[in-house]
Amino acid sequence: MKKKLSSIAGVTLIEILIGILISVVMMAAMFTSYTVVNNSYSQVADRAKISTAGRDVIGMLLRDIRLAGFKYFNDNIPTSNKHAPIIITKSSNFAQSCDKIEIVYGTLAGKPTGDPLKYEYERYKITYECKASTIPDKSVAVLSTGGYPPIKAFALYKSKLVWDTNSKKWKINSSNY
Repeated sequence: MKKKLSSIAGVTLIEILIGILISVVMMAAMFTSYTVVNNSYSQVADRAKISTAGRDVIGMLLRDIRLAGFKYFNDNIPTSNKHAPIIITKSSNFAQSCDKIEIVYGTLAGKPTGDPLKYEYERYKITYECKASTIPDKSVAVLSTGGYPPIKAFALYKSKLVWDTNSKKWKINSSNY
């Protein structure tokens, strides 16, 4: 018995092309949804990093402000106007810098020595200030000097100085760096 040609099962070229087209549309939809979810995740992660950095800065500020003006009972370092507990300086040029906070407090310099025990004291000045950023902005064209211009943002800087009783000036404490 011979079978008729029309009763043979198979897939035509048109059906294969339609299947490929449906697969391509599904892959494009999955890639688009992946891209949207990935961008959303990146934004949430960036906001979490900013929030964490902000909490860290506030924590440092709180700790230093709580210490402002602290002085041990027998602290023998004479005080002057340079030892005001908190000085807030308002910026006059917001294109270059922001406000500045200076916090001064005292502490013990180390373990007591001698007989009777004698303590050494130190006075610190912590400065928080923001300045124009120096991070290069690589999303813009290169300058004629060959480098990128800085991003238009501010960065927060913290510095710590120690009072030098001999020169009666604030100096960088090399043991902190």
